[in-house]
Order: sequence, then C-alpha cells, then structure tokens
Amino acid sequence: MDKPKIEPSQKYIYIVFISSPTGIGKTIRFFTRNLYSHVAVSFEKNLGSMYSFARYYKNIPFFGGFIEESILRYSLYDADSIPIKICAIPVSDQKYKEAVAYINFIKENSAQYIYNSFSMVLALFHKRVHIGQAFTCLEFANSVLSECGISEEIKPDRYYSIADVENILKDFVIYEGDLWDYDCAKDWGSDLFYLKSSKRKALQCTIKQFYTLTKRLIG
Repeated sequence: MDKPKIEPSQKYIYIVFISSPTGIGKTIRFFTRNLYSHVAVSFEKNLGSMYSFARYYKNIPFFGGFIEESILRYSLYDADSIPIKICAIPVSDQKYKEAVAYINFIKENSAQYIYNSFSMVLALFHKRVHIGQAFTCLEFANSVLSECGISEEIKPDRYYSIADVENILKDFVIYEGDLWDYDCAKDWGSDLFYLKSSKRKALQCTIKQFYTLTKRLIG
C-alpha cells in the first residue's frame, strides 16, 4: 500500500509508536510480543515536540506524568537502532484546535496529572484501570483521539493494546523504520530526562506517586 502524502495546507495529528530502549520498554515488549512499547502525540512532522505520559527522569523509572518529549532521550541508551512508526491523521482546522487546546489544558495543569503505573502493569494482562488525572502513554494518545473526535473507532472506556491502535491507524502510516533515519528535530526543548536525581529523591518521588495513585483509586 502506498503511504499517504503530506499536503502542506492540511492539518495533521501525528501519532508516534516507539520501540523504547528502556528496561520497562523491553519488559512490555517481552510480554506483549509487539515491536512498539511507547506512544506519543505531535503536531509537527519533524516531531519537534512530542507529548506523552512517561517518566520525567532517566534514573527514576516509576515517577512520571505529562511530558514534552524530545527524541534525544533515546540517544542516552546503547541501542543500535530504535524502530518507530509515524501515523499522520488529517483533521479539520476545528479538530486540530481542539486537540491543541486539550493538550495545552493538561500541560497547564500538569502538576495534577501523573503516570498510571497500575494501568501499565495491568496492560501486560490486557486490562486497564481508570484513575482520575492519570494516564499511560497509550491512554493519553487514545484520549486525544477520542476526546477531540479524531477517531470514532477509539472509545474512551475500552481497553486497547498498542497493536490494536496500530491496526486502527494502519491507513495513516507515513514512516516506519529507524528513528535516526527520519528527518526529525534534535533538540532537548523542555525535556529534562537527562537530569539525574539522588537515590533518596528517587525513592521519595516513587513512594509519593504510588501513594497518590492508590489514594485516587480507592477514593
């Protein structure tokens, strides 16, 4: 199948599937047997800014939330190649504005949003758990697609695997290959992934986040 052409006058939402080289990413792929383990959203073909839910810092794997992700975070790992798949979904000007506003709202209130580690673990068993103001990377991407009416096939309360969403978006694939062969922006921007924290801070942040998740789940 021929890949869709990008029209300069058309607005697009880019959904990026990434084979993350992190330990968690490798674990997810081991259980799911799927090539990709991370999902991000962008409004730029060159992926200058990608939006997702993931860890904030490299050395604190279970402390995360809303991030403006740079592809440079993947350069910090010893990986010969990083497979990615990019889907470009054409949208109306109105839907584009709604998606931008939706992500900007989460960005402006990012202190209230955290990574849904419980759902990440349950996803290994094809399940999810809804926790207020908490997402996994895939739940966040799906929320953009569903809340903004970009994809009628994505239902907000249903469980999807990454492979499910790949299949739903199969007609919008514009690139599949090595991240470093793609013409993308290489700038850290707002991504602070490279910063390191002490072991004490890492433990404190992790405990606090799991406490907050548990409180929201049972509250």
